[in-house]
Amino acid sequence: TTLIWTTLAWATSASAEVRLEGFWVRAMPPGQAMTAAYGQVINTSDATVTLEGASASFASRAEIHESQQMYGRFQMVKRESIAIPAGETLSLAPGGIHVMIMGVSEMPAAGSQVSVCLQIDGTEACVAADVLRNGPNPTHDEHSHHGAH
Repeated sequence: TTLIWTTLAWATSASAEVRLEGFWVRAMPPGQAMTAAYGQVINTSDATVTLEGASASFASRAEIHESQQMYGRFQMVKRESIAIPAGETLSLAPGGIHVMIMGVSEMPAAGSQVSVCLQIDGTEACVAADVLRNGPNPTHDEHSHHGAH
């Protein structure tokens, strides 16, 4: 029983050491059935964690996709899992790895918030994501004050 307890404690502590920051969902015109979510998955633990999937409160399906250039054009390729090494950050961003959200019955309005969940090492971590037309406002960036004197 000690071995089982240790394994469960490790899994719980590893998921508690993953932070989701800056998450947002692209606002699309009404009637669209797909959108995408972006943000930072920060592994503050001392072990590699694995992003295994995603879900969204307002859609029937969500998958991890990566935009890749193939034969001179970009295509989205589904990723089954992505390892995030200890101390590393996985950036989910337009044109790269992102959460593809499909089966949207009613597109959330810009300015609202929705729940986006990631499955990491068999545990679900959810975050409130802002719905934005063009991504986060760069004037809110922590570095925007440099040179403002």
